[in-house]
This record gives sequence, C-alpha cells and structure tokens, in this order.
Amino acid sequence: MNEERSVRGIAGKLNMSLNGKRRLVYMAEDFFLKDRALNILKKLEDKGVEIVDDPAALELYRMYEFCDKFIVLSESEQYGSIWNYVKKGMISPEEALDAVLAVEE
Repeated sequence: MNEERSVRGIAGKLNMSLNGKRRLVYMAEDFFLKDRALNILKKLEDKGVEIVDDPAALELYRMYEFCDKFIVLSESEQYGSIWNYVKKGMISPEEALDAVLAVEE
C-alpha cells in the first residue's frame, strides 16, 4: 500500500514536471559519485532540479524515458556512458551533471 502511494506521488510530480521546466533525478544506491552528485544537485534545486530518493521511482522510468524530465543516474559496466569520462579524469563530475541535466543558466 505504501509503495503504491509512493508511486502515485512520484507519478504526480512527473506529470507536473512534464508541463514545466522541472527535472526529477533519481540516483541508484551504487552510483559511484552519489555523495558528490547530491551536493551538486542540491545547489541546482532553485533551477528546477528535484532529487527523488524513492526506489519506487524506477517503476515509472520506462513511462517517462522519452523525455528529459526524469533522469536516473546510475553506472552500468555493460554500456559506455558519460561517467566513464569522469572516471578517466577527462571531465569533472560537475561538467557531466551539467551535460546530463542540460541546466540552463
């Protein structure tokens, strides 16, 4: 029951995001930059970025992956990603998050 309520609450936030400029961000538990990314994302809250820390959000991801309003930060060894550039030191975590979120100044 709580999980269903949680999914409905997140779905409501996503629906509001689709109509505005807000973006919801979920970070996987094993995301290697989680602490640093949380600090960066908190600074972006006034620019419409909201952190969702409920794993139930992943149930809705497939419904919203077509848009840029729901972003999941995770690391996959199976596929290459922007996080590989961060690990190699080619770009900073801030640059990677700016690219992923496409935050406008």
